[in-house]
Amino acid sequence: MAYEVSRPELERRVSLYLETTDGSWSCRDCIANSLAMTLNEVKLALLGLARSRRRSSVDFGREVCEACGMETAVVRLGPNGSLRGVA
Repeated sequence: MAYEVSRPELERRVSLYLETTDGSWSCRDCIANSLAMTLNEVKLALLGLARSRRRSSVDFGREVCEACGMETAVVRLGPNGSLRGVA
């Protein structure tokens, strides 16, 4: 993005994306492209979400991204449900 966005705002946007793709594996590149964010912004948001919430609220793994079909590092909403209330 051409302007500076606060970390809570980045986390809010990524958490909303994860909620709307509930249960689907998504790679960081697809999240970045969908949200018009840089890859670094997505990484920062995911780190913040993992740190500020229960570890099990977000699943990380190496699977096939359901958006692009590439086998890579992926993320999805965890089995414990919603990320509601994230910044």
